[in-house]
Amino acid sequence: MNVRPFAGTFCCRRTSFGNSLSDTLLDPDFIDSPPMVQPKFTSRSQSIRAVIGDTITLPCEVENLGRNILLWRRGSAVVTAANLIITRDTRFKLLEGYSLQIKNVRPQDAGDYNCQIGDHDNRDLVHTVEILVPPSVRSNPETGHVTVRKGGTATLECKASGNPVPSISWTRKDSIHGSPHLSEGPTLTLENVNRQDSGTYRCYADNGIREPVFVDMQLIVLSPPEITVEKSWVHAGEGYEAQLVCTVHGDANPEVMWYQDSFLLHPNDRRTMDTRGEKHYLTIRNVRSSDFGNYRWHDIILNPPSTRSESFRHIMTYTIKGLDPNSVYETIVQAKNRYGWNEVSDIFQFYTLSTDMPNEDVEQTLGSTAYGNNYRALSGSGSPEGSLVRTALLLSLATTVRRLMGM
Repeated sequence: MNVRPFAGTFCCRRTSFGNSLSDTLLDPDFIDSPPMVQPKFTSRSQSIRAVIGDTITLPCEVENLGRNILLWRRGSAVVTAANLIITRDTRFKLLEGYSLQIKNVRPQDAGDYNCQIGDHDNRDLVHTVEILVPPSVRSNPETGHVTVRKGGTATLECKASGNPVPSISWTRKDSIHGSPHLSEGPTLTLENVNRQDSGTYRCYADNGIREPVFVDMQLIVLSPPEITVEKSWVHAGEGYEAQLVCTVHGDANPEVMWYQDSFLLHPNDRRTMDTRGEKHYLTIRNVRSSDFGNYRWHDIILNPPSTRSESFRHIMTYTIKGLDPNSVYETIVQAKNRYGWNEVSDIFQFYTLSTDMPNEDVEQTLGSTAYGNNYRALSGSGSPEGSLVRTALLLSLATTVRRLMGM
């Protein structure tokens, strides 16, 4: 049998609809269909970092998509299908070319996003999104106040969050030396605290995203009151006004009471007491001689006016002649100026030893110290009563010497 060659296109097609071979061959769509071309991504996978609140775009460009459907997935959830937005989140939008835009990104937007071709291979393009979060910080406890007793250990703590994880540092806000760096980490520990450790401490958090943030914490050290005075000696004259000032450091609102020579003082028409911050004032108007003396919270001495602006003392000696030998004597000393007498001194005892010395050669030299100026002395044995002993500072001492017994 001879087979003659036949030029043309031959195709074998199976049909389940009972079409005849001639009908299939004559189908124009079948005859003109081009060869199948696989779709291909022209975009590349990316890792995208965005600060919270930013707008990001996830690219997805495909060649030869044909009749295939393009999907955006996040995990198992479908975000878009073809040109349809499946999610109800209005921040998501499809741009021309199937790129996905997300506005006002949030921390929960972080993760993997898949651009997937809906064919038998389910090929996909994966973008990884990381949301950068500026630091935030809070104190622990939230009140921001820590109280500890003097000599104890104070622990200050703050907690920070953000992405990346913030670093934490501590400074002291109210330091007289500026804001020195104290420590790194979420906890600041101060041991054996005292009153000077009280103040404001600042916890900083920084992760390089926008500006560092901070929170202030107040440390309160409970301690007994510590008192300082501006002047230990306050000079005033009768008829003038005097003001005594003390500063009380310690717990807030200490109870302050003023005493004069162990007697509790109360306000009256000449005497007022007031407080301004840590300073406490006792003001005495129209000073009288009875106002001179010692005043407490702390030892403050109210003295008559001096010729010098600062307190000073007078020292003098007094020689007593004609004492009996082998005798014991005791002496007291008083000083007086135009404002009155001071308190009598303690008793001082002395004795003479020699029995061979004539009476005129037996003598004793006494010394005393007094504060103030212009003192007039009232003398006992050996000194005329009421005489004024003039020294460079017009200082006199009242001296009384009494013989106790012969030896």
